[in-house]
Amino acid sequence: MKKIIYILVASLLVSCNFFKSSSSEMTEEPPVITEDEVIQEDTEDDYIPNIPDGVKDIAFKREKGEAILIGEMIATYDKKGEFLEYRTDIDRKFVTIKAISELMYNETEDFCEEYYFVKAELANGEPLILDGRRVYKLQEKPFEKVFDPSQAIRIYRTEYYGQPFFTDELTGCGSPFDPVVLVSIDGFKGLVTLEKNEIAHQVFNDVHSSRGKVDFLEFCNDEGCGEKVLNAELTSDGIVLKVHREFQEGYTDYEILLTKEEQGYKATYLNYPERKYDEP
Repeated sequence: MKKIIYILVASLLVSCNFFKSSSSEMTEEPPVITEDEVIQEDTEDDYIPNIPDGVKDIAFKREKGEAILIGEMIATYDKKGEFLEYRTDIDRKFVTIKAISELMYNETEDFCEEYYFVKAELANGEPLILDGRRVYKLQEKPFEKVFDPSQAIRIYRTEYYGQPFFTDELTGCGSPFDPVVLVSIDGFKGLVTLEKNEIAHQVFNDVHSSRGKVDFLEFCNDEGCGEKVLNAELTSDGIVLKVHREFQEGYTDYEILLTKEEQGYKATYLNYPERKYDEP
């Protein structure tokens, strides 16, 4: 009899321990979700592109400046943002900027494809409404150098009306390079054709490896790379630009040769030394 009672007590103890363990597992606190995980979940699908509805006119705000158009086929639009036609006759033409849209627009789900609509006017007075990614505005304070009364140049940096390479949130988009515009006293005004030698390949890939096709002289300007022309010298071969490139860590100074061609100017990279990490 005592043996039977002992077995019953032991069975009850085992049962109690089992249910105690199961209860503990069932009431275990849920995993802690960090703030970063919550933000990631909330913002993952938050981006909603602003698409022209084709009904309301695009709202514009005044903008001044001069720009160069770049693109073999440049789309034009009406005042509602509806596509009109592709133009193949305005590549590398200069325009006067009249206004830009108050908002950025996008027909895709890719945040980096956002752009402003730009109202512009060709030299002949023809008005256009354009995708801002084809419109490169000449920036203020160009580099200027006068060699003598018959030799002088001005170099403008440009910036397009699309999503910049780095936004305020440091979201990477596109390439950090923008083409430069050369103005010379001999009447030339336009882009500078790039001589695609090995040094040029190194210059562009050193900062942004996705640069598969570069046709013109371009300078970088973003959080990780900044360039400026320090000086220019007139030589028997042409004009030699002394350029300084600043990285997040380090810098380098290199030279570019500008030579007059039948259709304009050509840029040839002469050297590109390794980075230095001392104070320039």
